[in-house]
Amino acid sequence: MRLQSISENEGAPSRYSYEFSDFVDLVLRGDGGTGITERTQSGSVVKYGEIDAPWAFDASGTPVQTYYLVEGNLLTQVIITDPGTTYPVIADPKLTLGKRIYWSLTRTEQRYFGTMGSVAAAAYLCGQTVGLGCAAASAAAAGIGLYLSDRGGLCPTSAPWLQVGFPYGFPAQMWPGPSLACLKTV
Repeated sequence: MRLQSISENEGAPSRYSYEFSDFVDLVLRGDGGTGITERTQSGSVVKYGEIDAPWAFDASGTPVQTYYLVEGNLLTQVIITDPGTTYPVIADPKLTLGKRIYWSLTRTEQRYFGTMGSVAAAAYLCGQTVGLGCAAASAAAAGIGLYLSDRGGLCPTSAPWLQVGFPYGFPAQMWPGPSLACLKTV
């Protein structure tokens, strides 16, 4: 899901606010993004989603300075233009919602997936993913295979961990599929 905001001209707002449910906490992350969490009655924290680090570009494709502010359940994206800004300015951060189970693969495990093929990978994942079901595991195996083949193989040594996020709690026809990213640490 995207949160698209467009500043048409110099007179347009420079702040765009998005209100979230009262039961969630918005937490600014070190990378500029925002976590969407809930603290349960037992004190544990449940992650519901995240908003990628903010970004904005002007009409010429030049990056425009931007950041988030969090006040309670209100997220505000602030856009800072200068005299050289060409309008319109588009700010369109990615919002990922839903609960996810994360599974991290070392470079050795990535190599294993690359050599075993998607059918064998799906069978392997069926045995490793409790509660997700083999359909989800098959989709994940296909996604991992495509991700690794698109990248030319393994995640680089500078970001050696492949993190796979399995969303759950969605009806089958709305299941967004796994998220995949190479990370420095897990």
